[in-house]
Amino acid sequence: MKKLILFAIVLLLIPTVNAASYDIVIARGDFPVDSIVAQVYTQSAEIPLITIGRGGIDQETEFELYGYRAQGYKSALIIGGEDAVSKSVENNLERLNYSITRLWDWNRYGTAARVAVSLWETSETVIVAPGDQKGTLISAGRIAIDFKSPLLLVETNKVPDETKAAISDLRASRIILAGNVSENVKSELAELGGLQPTEQTQIALVKQTTDSRGLFVIGILVGGLVIFLISSLFSVGVFRRKMEVPYEVLSEDEKKIAKQIEKHGNSGLKQEELPSLTGFSRPKVTRLTSELEERDIIEKKKVGKTYILLLKRPLK
Repeated sequence: MKKLILFAIVLLLIPTVNAASYDIVIARGDFPVDSIVAQVYTQSAEIPLITIGRGGIDQETEFELYGYRAQGYKSALIIGGEDAVSKSVENNLERLNYSITRLWDWNRYGTAARVAVSLWETSETVIVAPGDQKGTLISAGRIAIDFKSPLLLVETNKVPDETKAAISDLRASRIILAGNVSENVKSELAELGGLQPTEQTQIALVKQTTDSRGLFVIGILVGGLVIFLISSLFSVGVFRRKMEVPYEVLSEDEKKIAKQIEKHGNSGLKQEELPSLTGFSRPKVTRLTSELEERDIIEKKKVGKTYILLLKRPLK
């Protein structure tokens, strides 16, 4: 309880931020949580997202930042601590005369909570996904973008204090759960603001009030039935698109890579061909393909001295 109160106090001390406060956002492209919560915000605010790798700002990205600065962009938001986005990135931005703000916390749950509370101020709806499971963040990010709502994270068997505090500070009255969690977590979320299980589709939301317990229970049962029907239809291919990767969660450079791989279909594309097809350097191609593989978007098969690249899921 003390930890929850302390986190809430810290969040209240953060200066209020709105969509007009920043011109660009920078996050690590190979850190899924940072890049996806950043993508949710930039889509809502309609501002550029620049993803970087562990090496920081390369020459091409620096030219891009210089171009934005020449167009009048002044303020940059960094999502992630210095272990993710190094101090040298700040130095490069300062050299280009950007003003800089950094949002981060000690773990993924805290970072998502801090971004939500700082950038949304209040939100009737929040999207919640398990942060300790692979394959859920992209889908949850897509739902958050559709609802123009912040993305928060829970553990499969626990609601972190940071997430509880964020839901309270955002004054959320409905929670859309994307992913599988324990019954205990569902109960905790229901008490915090109402719960609506969902998949990549918008279905009727049930809002819990102090005197509408019966309606809430009915809503959960109906939601469960809908999920069962959707899962059944998916098994026969009706909703196969739910496994697609939306282009919106990819950076511009990643889109170029993914589109080239997509063109080659099931035969795959040799990684060594990408520099000539995209105009990227070999080190940049290696970094981007490794990041896409880590995010479970492409598959790299070692063949001789090169790799054959295949899409693991279709793009849309």
